[in-house]
Amino acid sequence: STVYEYNNGSFIEFVHGTQFSVSATNSGETLVHGVDYTYSSATGILTVLSEKAITIANADGVYEADDHINVAKNVNADITLAGVYINASSGAAFAIADNSTGDVTVTLADGSVNTLKSNHGAGLQKNGADESVGMLTIRGTGSLTAQGGAYAPGIGAEESTSNITIKGGNKHHRKHPDSPAHFKPY
Repeated sequence: STVYEYNNGSFIEFVHGTQFSVSATNSGETLVHGVDYTYSSATGILTVLSEKAITIANADGVYEADDHINVAKNVNADITLAGVYINASSGAAFAIADNSTGDVTVTLADGSVNTLKSNHGAGLQKNGADESVGMLTIRGTGSLTAQGGAYAPGIGAEESTSNITIKGGNKHHRKHPDSPAHFKPY
């Protein structure tokens, strides 16, 4: 079920059972569960389904989440992270569908501190090196720490990755010592 909380002059959508709060980034827009995003309490996965700009933060009272963020295949997603701390016990903390042709923009909200950490996968996974795979752009003035687990990079993929651009902000990429370096910051 979906619950709306009034916070700082606007309604923030809190999806019952998840460790995140989600809201439309652009004022005047609303997000529709099942159209713009889904959440499965069985898997703990929040999946972005549409191009509508979405802001994700840890829910009030949640310091460290074990839930995950995914972007559906071929979706041109516009996601703002506004204080997300994920420590995933399995799988990637944030994953773009393998070989997706969609362009994904991750904006780090001004002054926000975001951590995408996985114990068994990439912190922020982007799998696929074909010419048709979409671009991942990370931008904004907030900070991002992305840390992969065993044999996985902080940003990128265990197998192959391409089309990653980082602009501005403070980013920290950590990989497991045994992980291949499929991401090289410029």
